[in-house]
Amino acid sequence: MSITLQTLFHQLSVAELSNISAGNNKDGTINEKNQPAMVVHINDCLDMLYRKFSIRENFFIIEPIEGYDRYKISLDHAQSQIGITDGPHYIQDTVDDPFPDDLLQMIDAVDSEGNDYAFNDSLKPRSIHTPEWDVAQIPYAKEGVTVAIEYRAKPDKLDSCELDQIIDVPTVLVPAIRAYVAGMFFQNIGTQKSLQTGSSHLMRYELICQDVLD
Repeated sequence: MSITLQTLFHQLSVAELSNISAGNNKDGTINEKNQPAMVVHINDCLDMLYRKFSIRENFFIIEPIEGYDRYKISLDHAQSQIGITDGPHYIQDTVDDPFPDDLLQMIDAVDSEGNDYAFNDSLKPRSIHTPEWDVAQIPYAKEGVTVAIEYRAKPDKLDSCELDQIIDVPTVLVPAIRAYVAGMFFQNIGTQKSLQTGSSHLMRYELICQDVLD
């Protein structure tokens, strides 16, 4: 379910980047000057994969406020922040167990009376709309009836080029990360040939993702 940055760099070196200097002639390492850019690409890819697949999920509970229907989902609006931020504070949490502020995408919801909510479905009256990715517009919300929202959560990002860092993804998606990183790397070289090679890798990324979804 996870892979180290060193292992990912090794795979890139002997596979997708084996024919260019960044791959250090297939010696299993990545040229140090190219590592920071690759870490950026890996982090971008993790965001996309965690949004596309159910890799990490969590939930939060909103206590509706009368006359209020747009709820921005951030730590600033959590009850653990009362006296610290302006609020309003409608997300249930505690000082000892604060809201992790790791929202990527809201996917499911149910209120404390057992009513299920759809998302962004104009044909259903009980549908939560997300005019922004981190805003929940909740119809028919009323005080005393809480709403639990399930969401896909952000990945742990790489914060440096330290090789022992863990990349937390299912093994089946590691080739997708390699394809995306290689695609972005080749595209950034900027020659006609590298742009074509980069596009080919990015197409492979999409195909791998689709295959996993199927």
